[in-house]
Amino acid sequence: MDTYDGLCNKIGMMRQSLFDEGYVVSSQFQLLEKLQDEKNPNFLQEIFSLYFRDTIRQFGEIEKMIYQEPEGEHKKDMLNRFIYRLKGSVLRIVAAFEQVKLLAQVRPYEKADSPESQTGSSVTVEIPKSPGEVEVH
Repeated sequence: MDTYDGLCNKIGMMRQSLFDEGYVVSSQFQLLEKLQDEKNPNFLQEIFSLYFRDTIRQFGEIEKMIYQEPEGEHKKDMLNRFIYRLKGSVLRIVAAFEQVKLLAQVRPYEKADSPESQTGSSVTVEIPKSPGEVEVH
């Protein structure tokens, strides 16, 4: 059985591995970390667990289809559907990262003790047309 420190070290190495291999962009991950707070201490774990669990399931379905389904148009159609769903999962996680960027920029203005809330200023958020175009005014 691993000790607490041993588990923390393993988690740290896995986290760094995701950065090194390009699976996670460090700036996006840091934005996600900012959303984790006392109310939702396992936010990051839940987001990544759902994404990886769904992705693993989808790869299993694709593999099963490749080896068990007879060749033909039906197999091509089914594989295209599975791959389309997999692409959708990737796009949803990218969209989640974009929402995190937006929330991280808006969150400071939501605090009751911020100067903006005391002066009655409002925050205008422009919805991005493409990833990376989030602006807060």
